[in-house]
Amino acid sequence: MKNQIVTFLFFWLGQISFFIFNFISSKELSTSEYGVYSIVLAVIMFGMRFMEVGIGDYYVIKGSEDKLKTIFTINLIKGFVIMGVFLCSSFFLDDFYNSNVLFPLIFASSFIFILEPLKNPMLYKFYKEKRMIPVVITERASYLLSSIIGIVLMLYFKSIWVLIFMYIFYFSSQILLSYILLPNFPISKFNRSYAKEILTFSKHIIGFILLTYFIRQGLDLIIPKLIGIPNFAVYSFTFLIGVSPTNFLIYPFNKLIYPIYTSEVINNSLGMIVNKVLVKVLYLMIFLSLTIYYFSPLILKLLDHTKLFDYKLLGAVLLYGLFRGIAATLGTIYKALNLQKRYNKVLIIEALIIFGLLVVFNQSAIIIMMVLGIAMVVHLTVGLIVLRRSVELDLKKLILNMMIGLILIFIELFLSNYFIIPLVILNALIFMVLLIKFFTSLKHYFIKS
Repeated sequence: MKNQIVTFLFFWLGQISFFIFNFISSKELSTSEYGVYSIVLAVIMFGMRFMEVGIGDYYVIKGSEDKLKTIFTINLIKGFVIMGVFLCSSFFLDDFYNSNVLFPLIFASSFIFILEPLKNPMLYKFYKEKRMIPVVITERASYLLSSIIGIVLMLYFKSIWVLIFMYIFYFSSQILLSYILLPNFPISKFNRSYAKEILTFSKHIIGFILLTYFIRQGLDLIIPKLIGIPNFAVYSFTFLIGVSPTNFLIYPFNKLIYPIYTSEVINNSLGMIVNKVLVKVLYLMIFLSLTIYYFSPLILKLLDHTKLFDYKLLGAVLLYGLFRGIAATLGTIYKALNLQKRYNKVLIIEALIIFGLLVVFNQSAIIIMMVLGIAMVVHLTVGLIVLRRSVELDLKKLILNMMIGLILIFIELFLSNYFIIPLVILNALIFMVLLIKFFTSLKHYFIKS
């Protein structure tokens, strides 16, 4: 339980600090600069996703200390390959986006990916043994520190280059902490048979990574081409606010609750837990999203930062984010139950709908959000039906609660014309009460897991 709380806390603080860094960047940079900043961030995130090809997961399943040298070598080779791909792509991105500033930014970003593999592979061993505090401090505290430094530097220099420096500092500090907090890994021979096993395992993970990246973040590489970099800046900033309920609540929560799903102790009550989680997540997302919908325009006006804000687009993003939060929870359940191949099929269906519709419907950010929303609804529908084969889902109850939630949203939107401040306070209070009750109801499952 202590490890879970520490992990949750550092992950949440990291998310908050990076949100603040993004927010300040959007304020300090011009509209076109923030559009370029968002493209560079999307490229960096793309490379980081490829760094996560399941090597750590495989070590947890089948790994020993004498295999760490092999893992270190594979990671290093992988880092050089990703760096090479990014170096080559940097020569073409300016032409693709009709820009003249991307080349040096992407070229410099490429070198980030030879830093990450240099961290101490003993992190995998500690993670496998659930000795999480040194791991969390190394990976999440370095991220938190780099975000804080990035905030200070962005306020002073007001430059896109701060983003690149922040990630260089993040990986450099991660390397340093990993060798300070953890013992050195043993020097052993490169194990070719183990390397082949890792690469075979990684093939399945890469497919999942590509799907999830292009559906969730990869569109940030396509949308600026469709609507232009200045419009993409507005989309990115509004999207940043609109998906914050998922980023601040659902992703940290999924990390915290994941051990419950995988615990053999609660197998008999898994269906009951999943039903409870999905319904509670639905209402938590509704009340937090409504609070943000009412509150964010007031805050942005107070901070004199409305140049990138589109209130209509925010409504569309929040509605999409509501379903995305439930889908993220669904994906965690699939992963915990080792049903990744089934979930990949759900993601393929969503991807086909997105890219099929975007060929025709791509005229504005709101239309693009409608496309994403339609695909997400299909994702949830298919995902729940498929999951029902393995878990006793109460779909009638879930659908009923979704209908109640949508009715509640429409009623609140009507009342917001007359009582917006009371509604902000009421929704925030209801959210806090539901969150406390939810964690209290799951407390004994945390202890068992």
